[in-house]
Amino acid sequence: MRRKLFLLLALSLLGSAETMHLKEPGLKTIKETNEPKDPSETSLCEIKNSSLRLGGSYTYVWITPQNLPTFQGNLGGMQGIYEYRPNNSLYEGVKFAWRQGITHQASNSRFLLDFDTHERIGYTFTAPNCQWHSTLFTGIGYRYLGQTLKQPALSTLVFNYNEFYIPVGILLDGQIFNRCTLGINAIWMPQVYPAVTIIPLNGANWIIQKTLGNFLVELPITFLSQCEQFSLEIKPFFEYWQDGKTIAVSQSGIPLNTPRNTYLFTGAEMNLGWLF
Repeated sequence: MRRKLFLLLALSLLGSAETMHLKEPGLKTIKETNEPKDPSETSLCEIKNSSLRLGGSYTYVWITPQNLPTFQGNLGGMQGIYEYRPNNSLYEGVKFAWRQGITHQASNSRFLLDFDTHERIGYTFTAPNCQWHSTLFTGIGYRYLGQTLKQPALSTLVFNYNEFYIPVGILLDGQIFNRCTLGINAIWMPQVYPAVTIIPLNGANWIIQKTLGNFLVELPITFLSQCEQFSLEIKPFFEYWQDGKTIAVSQSGIPLNTPRNTYLFTGAEMNLGWLF
């Protein structure tokens, strides 16, 4: 009888010691180790590689022809972008944006139609802890800026700018809390082939000076849905753009003297996204 009691006491003490050992700091029981991951936690490494985002935008613009007064006004539009952005791999994207509105200067008005599209190719680098990633890219872009200038007692003038450029950019974003990222995008856009058609000047296509200082800065804030398939993006932005002055002359040798235009755009986009 005494031997049985001794064995039971020894087994009880051994079990208690094993339980205390497993509950030491930094150690987990088998049950704790096999617990599923909290579904509310998502890192950048788990976000789907492809996304399609569409939305609307509001822009306030200042247009300053060289040595002339500034026009300013409101623009509204829409935009869309498709991106393939896997971690530590090749990056591809296509973007388009359209906006239009009327700007004013005293009794003069200038209607502006702005259409921009470009293709991107680059590479994405992802941090080992999956808390941030950055993408470097370049590509080819095309921009159309149509302007209708109306001045009292003068004929209406129409300027159609067609400008090809090379986008060179960096996209940097990091996770600020669960299912929310904050980023900064910077894109340099030097022109390679700009031209303008002026109506009613026979509709000829005039080559204009290239401008190299064009750039865009964006600050996207993105919220991801719990199912990780949809997103909401709010993106403030600032953009600087120039049209070069004409370098062409008429058949009689008279310079056209169309001035250089400087544009300052600021505003925000709101986009809904589908991740797949």
